[in-house]
Amino acid sequence: MIRKLREEDAAIYRTIRLEALKENPEAYSSSYEENANRPLADFSSQLKNPLCTTFGLYEGEDLVGIATLCQENRIKTQHKGDIYGVYMADRAKGKGYGRKLMEACIDQAKAMGLKQVHLGVSKGNTPAKNLYESLGFSTYGTEPRAISWKGHFVDMVYMVLYLEKPQIQSVIGQQVTVTMDRPMGSKHPTHDFIYPINYGYIEGLMAGDGEDQDAYILGVYEPLEVFTGRVIAVIKRMDDCEDKWVLAPEGMTFSHQQIQALVAFQERFFTSQILM
Repeated sequence: MIRKLREEDAAIYRTIRLEALKENPEAYSSSYEENANRPLADFSSQLKNPLCTTFGLYEGEDLVGIATLCQENRIKTQHKGDIYGVYMADRAKGKGYGRKLMEACIDQAKAMGLKQVHLGVSKGNTPAKNLYESLGFSTYGTEPRAISWKGHFVDMVYMVLYLEKPQIQSVIGQQVTVTMDRPMGSKHPTHDFIYPINYGYIEGLMAGDGEDQDAYILGVYEPLEVFTGRVIAVIKRMDDCEDKWVLAPEGMTFSHQQIQALVAFQERFFTSQILM
């Protein structure tokens, strides 16, 4: 069961928060030592902060997981939210609970009218990063040596999930025809890499750069001149003026991770998010 923790849950919240800081010190900028000396009233105040929602996940009566979503409070940044303090006790791992906690935070962010949600994850925490990517988060930066703990440094990876998907849902599922100007096996005209998949444009459909909309073709393993298929995803580039569409043959599907791997040969040069 997942529910919002309230002011009267301060004691049990304090217990699991301290457990998180003690068990995974490299994952948080806060320390166990600092928080262990904080009065219970501090934890109570956090739980009644009107800009924040802390979710607790229970196995029976046992609180085994927590995550907090906070809306930023400045006029120019109140469209953003931050998820932090995510923790799942070892006794509850491997059951899909982490995904459920994150989904609760995302649903709350949407209900609050937020446009995007940010979070940080330590660079070595691959399972958490994979979970966030599967939920649609994408990396936009890394802070070297963000945390110093017992003589070693930990880098932090920062990720964002855009909750606004203008026109994206109307694009997904469309049948379109792509003309290949960079078929599989061809070389990029400027950069020194080979296209491992077919890549082309949708003639007459203008993209953000004023040129024809570009598209990746997945699921076809030979060079093509023309392809007609379904749009299965849109790659939103945060540092470019155009998005990229992803197509596949009728009835063929690819996961977020599969798409990310297949387009990485080119998308690695950009900060982007895969919308499905």
